[in-house]
Amino acid sequence: LYDRVLSRVSALPGAEEVGGGSFVPMRGSFDTNVEAAGGAPEGEAARSAGVQLVDGDYFDALGIDLVKGRLFAGGELTTGDRVAVINRTMERALWPEGEALGQPLRLTFDESPDATWTVVGVVEGVRRRGLAREPGLEVYLPYAAQPQGGLTFFVHTSAGGLDLAPAVRSAVQEVDPRLGVGLVQPLDEVLYWSIWQQRMLRYLLSLFAVLALILAAVGVYGSLSYSVTTRQREIGVRMALGADLRRVVRMIMREAGTLLAVSLAVGLALALLLGQVLAGLLYGVAPWDPVTLTVILVVLVLVAAGSVLVPALRAGRLNPVRALREE
Repeated sequence: LYDRVLSRVSALPGAEEVGGGSFVPMRGSFDTNVEAAGGAPEGEAARSAGVQLVDGDYFDALGIDLVKGRLFAGGELTTGDRVAVINRTMERALWPEGEALGQPLRLTFDESPDATWTVVGVVEGVRRRGLAREPGLEVYLPYAAQPQGGLTFFVHTSAGGLDLAPAVRSAVQEVDPRLGVGLVQPLDEVLYWSIWQQRMLRYLLSLFAVLALILAAVGVYGSLSYSVTTRQREIGVRMALGADLRRVVRMIMREAGTLLAVSLAVGLALALLLGQVLAGLLYGVAPWDPVTLTVILVVLVLVAAGSVLVPALRAGRLNPVRALREE
């Protein structure tokens, strides 16, 4: 049945590559213990790997690049030969100093535990469990060799969006009118919904960060304004003794700058320490990305400078006689 569906959908105008897989990327896979046929090194626990049963042009449809060896041949897919394709992560884990091609592989879920699978190819890794998690160990088997459960069909199309979806539905029903096609969606949409929690958390953290920046600016302004108010007599004496506007402003800015430098140093140290906590929520960005930290520091300095400048200028314009009289 699956072969007939693959053949019919592949014949549609605009369908460039069509393949089937037991799981959708970003939505997990079922796991099994794997080991090289010679067994795991003494004292080493069994390694767990995700298993993907595939059919048709699965790798080409999803754009999974071949690193070495070859992909499944047509005969191997239909006859269910015991051959396997693994990802580069598994090759490094099981054969760190050797060559995976041609090596026998044992899978614990196999109904024939003494039988092995021959590795014929190595491909790049796929993030099965979210963008923030690096590709784990993956093994691909022909669906005909272990037919379990259903298949999801992947259609790489030259048409835009879901333009080919009605034709795919019709093609499936032409194979068997009793078949119903479930959810049809672009892979971009699968990716979007796979990280919706991270997106929501990002929006919340961004909102809290903006609020924290506003509170920090208000706090700096309020603290310095209060400090200037309580130091009116001192400022009046300084100006009566010859201090001009520039000196008064420079004095207050220097004191605020020292406080700001200490605060930024403490904040930067905490950011580097807490960055590890957020590492699992970030994709493609290091927790201590120098560009990001530099931009944040520049923004904080500008906000603090603006908050300091107003009370500093107000202090510099105080009338010495009035300041001493009010004190």
